[in-house]
Amino acid sequence: MKKYLKTVAILSIVGVTLFGCKKDDNPDYSQQSVNDNKVAEEGFNDMAPAINERGIKDPGVKSCGSCGMTGRINGIQQFKLDSSYRIPSDVRGDSIMVNRKIELDSSTQPYKIAKIIFTITYKNIVDGGVPKNGSIQAIMVPGAGYTAVMGGLPAVMNQLPTVEGFEKKGIKYYANISATNDATNSNKINVKISKGVCTWANGDKVIYASDRTTIIDKLSEQVTLWGTVNGTNRKGNQYSIVTDAGTPLVKAKDCSYVTSGIQKLTEDSKQENVLDFGYTKGAACDEFVKVTTGKVSWEYNMATGTSAKL
Repeated sequence: MKKYLKTVAILSIVGVTLFGCKKDDNPDYSQQSVNDNKVAEEGFNDMAPAINERGIKDPGVKSCGSCGMTGRINGIQQFKLDSSYRIPSDVRGDSIMVNRKIELDSSTQPYKIAKIIFTITYKNIVDGGVPKNGSIQAIMVPGAGYTAVMGGLPAVMNQLPTVEGFEKKGIKYYANISATNDATNSNKINVKISKGVCTWANGDKVIYASDRTTIIDKLSEQVTLWGTVNGTNRKGNQYSIVTDAGTPLVKAKDCSYVTSGIQKLTEDSKQENVLDFGYTKGAACDEFVKVTTGKVSWEYNMATGTSAKL
């Protein structure tokens, strides 16, 4: 699953990355919003695999097709009220520490579980040459229609992971992140990020939120993504990035770049910028994107970072 989530992370930022290299004579779109959104995307997308793999794959907790990143508690009578343990890191650096705390409702007999709190702490984890520090907190509470009882039957728990104090490249991240598998399609995942804040050492901030759905075909390894991103850049300008379900971004296994889909970028309700990833110069997996603002279009090469008017 981890390699698919990393692909999703790449897929979700590739569309906006190209504007960072856009020539001055091309139709204007705020590079500030593009750069700030890229910082937010890279940080918060780093969290998704960690939450999915660390927050759920805890002894006694496993994911289920209809629950996604919520969990199904099995053998809950075997849980200690509080515990901590260390799991080896799959990237170079210190290991990752997981602390689990179970809070009970003492007003009930037998005691019901009020919530389970997982805190996954990173210390000097190095991934891709970038040190990461901080913690992710996943809070699980009984889901609607279910009651979790110590020693009782399995119960579905709702999970709202929170990223807090996570730091990468000197930028601190905070957000609530939730992810849910589709009840009828376990390959379909909806990820929502709310209350996202990225803070620089000098006090600059970026506000970020997103609601996106991904379908991962595990046989063909094709990834499809659509949804919305909204934010406020460091200059206080609001921006949005929309990928409609009818024209999603698609990345095939054997292609280095997104090969189809439409993405629309707007800042402060100004003129819309449309990115057409289905634009091609003949090869099915080529690196070209057509960017249109109003009546002006140009061709962007994702491999070289160069562009030319059409």
